[in-house]
Formats: sequence, C-alpha cells, structure tokens
Amino acid sequence: MLKIALIDDYGNLASGLKIWDQLDASRFNLDFYDHLPSINVLKEYAVIIIIRERTVFTKTVLAQLPHLKHLALTGRASGQVDLSYAKEQNIAISITKGSRTTTAELTAALILAGAKNIIANHLAVQAGNWHNAFARELNGSVLGILGLGRLGSKVADFGTLFNMHVISWDSGRENSYAEKHHIQRLPLAELFNRSDFISIHLRLNEATQNLITYKHLSLMKPQTMLINTSRAHIIDQNDLYTILTERTDITAALDVYNEEPIQKTNPLRTLPNVIHSPHTGYVTQKVYEEDFFNNVITNIENWAAGKPYSSAL
Repeated sequence: MLKIALIDDYGNLASGLKIWDQLDASRFNLDFYDHLPSINVLKEYAVIIIIRERTVFTKTVLAQLPHLKHLALTGRASGQVDLSYAKEQNIAISITKGSRTTTAELTAALILAGAKNIIANHLAVQAGNWHNAFARELNGSVLGILGLGRLGSKVADFGTLFNMHVISWDSGRENSYAEKHHIQRLPLAELFNRSDFISIHLRLNEATQNLITYKHLSLMKPQTMLINTSRAHIIDQNDLYTILTERTDITAALDVYNEEPIQKTNPLRTLPNVIHSPHTGYVTQKVYEEDFFNNVITNIENWAAGKPYSSAL
C-alpha cells in the first residue's frame, strides 16, 4: 500500500472534504497533518501532497526523504521545490490547475474594506459607538495595478466597474489587455505617486524580489492604500514596516507574509493601519476540490499506474 501524507492543512480544511472518498483505500493510505511534520515522520512516505508554497522542499530537505517518489503540488510549481534535484533523484513532481480568480475577489474585498472602514465600523458598533470616520469613494479614484495578467486584469475590471481610473506597471512586455482597454502604463515611481489604491499581482522571481522599496513607498499620497495578495517578498518588508510606522496616513492590506503562518514577532501584525488576511486568496471549497485535489488524486493514481500525469518536469 502506498503511503501518502498531506501536510500543512491549516484548519483541517482539506481533510474534511468528501473528495478523498475517490481515492482507492485498498491501494493508498492517506494521512493528514495540520502542520509540517518532522523529517523523521515524513521520511516514511512515498507521496507527499503540499498546499501551494506552505512548505519549501529544498535539496537539503529532499535528500533526507529516501522513500519519497512523488511530490504532488497544488497549483503550479513556483519555487516551492528544487526541481533540478528532484529530477536527478527521479522524484515525480505533479501539478494542477491554478486557483481561478478568487485572489482577485479577495483583492476587491480588501479595497472595499479599507475604503469603507468596514472593520473599524464593525468594531465601533460592537463597542456601542456609531459614526466615527469618513468613508472613501472609489468613483473617480486612481487604481494602480502592478501586473495586468490573469488576476491583475480582473482587478482592473473591478476598478472599471466602480469608475476608477486604472493605471498599470509591468515588466515592459506588450500587454494586450492594457492596449484593448486603453490602460496607461507608467514607470513604477509615477504609479506610486499618482495612485489612490495600489494592488500587486506579480510573480515572485529574481527580478521582482524586493522590487518595491522605501523609495517607492515614500512617494504615496496621503490616504493611499497598498494591497498585496501576491507574494510578500515583492515588497522589502523592513521598508514596508518603516513607512507604515512613519506615516499613519497610509494603509496596507496584506494577505501574504515573509513567514507563514505569520509569526507573533512580525512587527506588521499589530500596526493599526494594516488590514490582515491569512493568505486566503485561493482558499475556497471549489478551488480545493475542483482545481486542486481532484487533479491531485488523478495525478497520483495515473502516476502509480504508469500513465501520463500533469508533470512539472
């Protein structure tokens, strides 16, 4: 019987899904962990299912897992596995569909939560208070988007729906969406200076790591809101903390962090001008069942049977 571990199942959300009934229990033994087990525990498994980038499997980690034959990813390979070493060791790496556009939905929710003071107003009413601050209008404001790809373009659609003026920055390549919708593409510094809301939708790579620094953050106008549902390290985290403590007239909404789950020692955690979300952009039941684990099951079964599967290698 093939031993399978699903790790980092925060909140035991994956383990509670009915979809696992599809997995042949006579051939596969599946264990769930709501955390990252020790190497001594993991080294007994032939297959490990990982949720997005919650754990990174470096060469050092992979070398300590002698029985590992298959790493089943949810979504695409995006730096969570040393692919070259896995290939050397004949470890199969399977991938699935991405997570639809749910991250764009969360981005829209965070923009509205910040603009309309939803969290502060909720707490005020709970405390027996009433109006205590002006809300902001989206109509006529400037929405700056970094990356007009699959998700960024959906956020642009949201902005257009509310009559926001959308501007963008990307790596310089042609963008058919920007051309079709007549979206102005600006230098990064100018986008930060002109925007009322700034939303990040970039892949994390060598070119984008720490792309946004104090130099850019300091250009933001009063009342600007910065939303990051992409990857934490696109923004220099020390610079982000510095600007948010220096300038209480700007806000941030964060769904991603340099360490996840967020550490209690992370200084961003308690700042009053930050809205926090625990990396939930992709966490919906449909994404888990239809995009992730339905494909994970198919990949594992096909791999075990020697049939073609969706491979990252």
